[in-house]
Amino acid sequence: MFRLLVRRLAALPLVLLGVVAVTFALLHAIPGDPARVVAGDQATAEDVEEARRALGLDRPLPVQFLATCGRLARGDFGRSFESRRPVASDLARTLPLTVELALLATALSVLLGCSLGALAARRPGGALDLAAMAGAGAAAALPVFWLGILLLYAFAVALRWLPAGDWGTPAHRVLPVATLACAGTAGLARMARGSLLSALRLDCVRTARAKGCGEARVLLWHAGRNAALPTVSVAATQFGLLLGGAVLTESVFALPGLGRNVVHALEVRDIPTVQGTILVLATLVLVVNFLADLAYGVLDPRVRA
Repeated sequence: MFRLLVRRLAALPLVLLGVVAVTFALLHAIPGDPARVVAGDQATAEDVEEARRALGLDRPLPVQFLATCGRLARGDFGRSFESRRPVASDLARTLPLTVELALLATALSVLLGCSLGALAARRPGGALDLAAMAGAGAAAALPVFWLGILLLYAFAVALRWLPAGDWGTPAHRVLPVATLACAGTAGLARMARGSLLSALRLDCVRTARAKGCGEARVLLWHAGRNAALPTVSVAATQFGLLLGGAVLTESVFALPGLGRNVVHALEVRDIPTVQGTILVLATLVLVVNFLADLAYGVLDPRVRA
């Protein structure tokens, strides 16, 4: 287990370097000139060239890439092309909301998905199984932006039960978190159901039933521990997907998070802001997957061995 964790930690810098390289290549392949955006619509050719020199865009691409890697290695995300503010300050202002939204949505999707999967696994092929899987499939099929608009109209406009458009109170979090959680519930429900059905056929589960253990204890403890590993893997993956889905959710609910910031940065070709945002999000996903590896060792002694 220790060697596995050391190998994962050693691979993190290489993965992040790959993320920076791919992001750099894609941003410079997008049509458009950031210098033209910074200089303004009324700028002359001389003004655009001056802006290009000021931004360092007149240098060859390999030189720009090496300079970017050196700056990021020092923890310097650079300055925004548009606002000229440090990218790190913008990230510090917008990142907490996005991370909180993704974490709350992941926790809710794990709770709902595992509950639906456990209910479905109790009687496979029964009415409850079919209803739970149908509901999970319907939740996965709904686009995030459409579901957000629907919930916003129903509970904030028509019924006026919940507020919208802010992040100040727990009530403001209900609709965005519920919208985003629906996207991750279906995969977790199907994984939990399949894992529990496989675990219920194990010899240790038959032994527990033969010893007179109750069905709830058999399902949640004996079978649940054996079914937890694939569910943890899916939950870690869902966190990364929900971080991406937070972009649409923040746009629908007008939340001042990281999603709206990076969408605007893409529109104006603000390369440092986009690079810094993607690098931070990739780091968060890698950290969550590393924590999932630690959870494997806690849940299954065979992994530690």
